Amino acid sequence: MIEELDDLMTLRQVADYFKVSEITIHRLTQKGAIPAFKIGRQWRYNRTHIMQMVQNRSKLAIKKTNSINQVAF
Repeated sequence: MIEELDDLMTLRQVADYFKVSEITIHRLTQKGAIPAFKIGRQWRYNRTHIMQMVQNRSKLAIKKTNSINQVAF
C-alpha cells in the first residue's frame, strides 16, 4: 500500500516530467487525455499509468512513421 502512494505524482511533477506548464497538464487532465484522479481538490497521477501512456503513444508514433515510410511515391 505504501509503495502505491510513492507511485503517485502531483500535477507539478507531471508538468515537469513533460516539460510543459501546469495549465497544459490541467487542461489535458480535464479532457481525459491524461489518466488522473482527485484527492480533495488536487489531481494525482499514477506514475505507472503516465509511463504506460508515454510508451503507448511512442509505439503509435513509430507505427505511423513506418507506414508513412512504406508509401511509394
